[in-house]
Amino acid sequence: MDQSLRRKLDHITDTLWAGGVTNPVTYIEQISYLIYLKLLDEEESQRELQANLGLSNENIKLLFPKQAERYRWSKWRFKSGQALRDVIRDEVVPYMASLVKEQSEIAAYFRDAVLEIIDPNVLKTVIDELDAINFRNLGADIKGDIFEYLLTHLGQSALNGQFS
Repeated sequence: MDQSLRRKLDHITDTLWAGGVTNPVTYIEQISYLIYLKLLDEEESQRELQANLGLSNENIKLLFPKQAERYRWSKWRFKSGQALRDVIRDEVVPYMASLVKEQSEIAAYFRDAVLEIIDPNVLKTVIDELDAINFRNLGADIKGDIFEYLLTHLGQSALNGQFS
């Protein structure tokens, strides 16, 4: 993982900390939910491209059928303020958790998800930082490195006495 990606992740965690999300378990969880939502949107864009270019002989199943497109990262990421927070908290997360029949692994991941980033300005900053990262092009190893890097915050918190 390169230094610019580390700096982005550090900026995200610092922003969350300053915005009141101080428990590392919570901010790692919140970042993970948001990254997953972005990854789903990137995957959907790839599927749409394949379908439009006729690159697959199979009928490509979209993750977001037409009536659900509003739940895609690319559809709500430009919102701000309470509108952004409310759409993620009240619409996107519940929709993802409802996909039990269509996408059971997505539904399981979001089953108990709760948006705990209360401050809309903090949420917007985090989303803008994540939006600048093209996760699809990073590869599985780098994605794993991102998660491992975030987990180092757990160890640092214990050393700093946060969990005492």
